[in-house]
Amino acid sequence: MKILFNKIKKIFNKEKNLDKNKPDVRVIKVHLDSNDPANGYFELEWNQHFVLELKRNGYTGANDEEIVNSWFSELCYNIYQDDQDSI
Repeated sequence: MKILFNKIKKIFNKEKNLDKNKPDVRVIKVHLDSNDPANGYFELEWNQHFVLELKRNGYTGANDEEIVNSWFSELCYNIYQDDQDSI
């Protein structure tokens, strides 16, 4: 079952325990609203190689967080679209 969230409230860039030599992004935690589990957000960590890869693929933003958020939003939308296509 695929679960999508309406909001991406926070994205953290911690860069610890990441592969320093290649693009790397990881989900640290999924936060759910206990009153409305359809709402929540993901905590992500990534390295600079990942941001550079996103930039090479056309993602833009004022800072790394905006670039990663743009990618993550598009990823979630594509998952939603794939799910809708299978109905």
